[in-house]
Amino acid sequence: MGKKKGKLLAAGVISMILLLIAGCSEKKQEPELKQALKPQFVSGGIRSVSLKKGGEEFLRISRVPEEYKMSFDYWEVLNPYDENMTVDTEAMFQMFEALSSLSFDTPVKAAEDTDTGLQDSDMGFTVDYVDTLDASSAQKADEPDTRVEVILGKEDGKGGRYAAVSGNKEQIYLLPEAALMMIYEKEPFDYLLKIPVLISADTLKKIEITAGGVRYDLAVDTKRDVYKLGKKEAGKKEFAALYQKLAGIMLVSETEGERRGEKEEAELTINFRRNTKGAPDVQVSYYPYDETYDSVRINGKEWFLVRREDVAELAEEIEKACGINR
Repeated sequence: MGKKKGKLLAAGVISMILLLIAGCSEKKQEPELKQALKPQFVSGGIRSVSLKKGGEEFLRISRVPEEYKMSFDYWEVLNPYDENMTVDTEAMFQMFEALSSLSFDTPVKAAEDTDTGLQDSDMGFTVDYVDTLDASSAQKADEPDTRVEVILGKEDGKGGRYAAVSGNKEQIYLLPEAALMMIYEKEPFDYLLKIPVLISADTLKKIEITAGGVRYDLAVDTKRDVYKLGKKEAGKKEFAALYQKLAGIMLVSETEGERRGEKEEAELTINFRRNTKGAPDVQVSYYPYDETYDSVRINGKEWFLVRREDVAELAEEIEKACGINR
């Protein structure tokens, strides 16, 4: 995704934060799932996916409804990140379509001397889903009722890969390698919306900002439609313009090793203070990484890099919007 396209996508999503009311779903206890032996599901019925290779889970995406979230923000990349990171649902559903295209209708019989690779496999995936092929019914269901664990073996040399369903290993299938590549070719970073955090303004009571050693406070009350930039009363459009910029710095890549910046102090820190039960406060800080990039620390964890010039521009925008009224 190019920088311009990424910024437009992020801006569109961030704008929705200010227009939509937070969802009303309650967090429920995880249900006990039946184990599928001949799985069939539609993309819209998937609720969780875990991908494994080399014997280790490298990606887990789950739908986690919370009262303080909006419906498009229910999805979380829980491995290798955490609940603060927002999924790029376009990329996610492309992967879901590839998963739902896999067929387990017709087993194959491998020759006796064939090494399918299934006995000592270290690769596979697990899907939790709603057990229906009706797209409308699947979409409406909050929770999955079925789980399938698929074991992947070796390629057959003809465009397929041997596979079996855990609990029914005597049945061997050939899955198209092209579809599996669609599932496995991306890195976890590819499934993220490339912004540090996505927070509904409805769940905020204030935002505390420290930039260049100077403190700025923003008051937020979307129910009464009251906003303050420092001591100055602000209209919704004025607040929204600054809020979009606060959430709009684009993630460039994951970090590679420890940051080399000499200063330990953050160049910019933003604390999002919440007004909603169960909604955690979130702190985002930007630290010097090298001459080109800053690293982002989100609630104490550093995974990503952003452009230093973007952080500097944001600090200028904050000072311009509320500096004299801090």
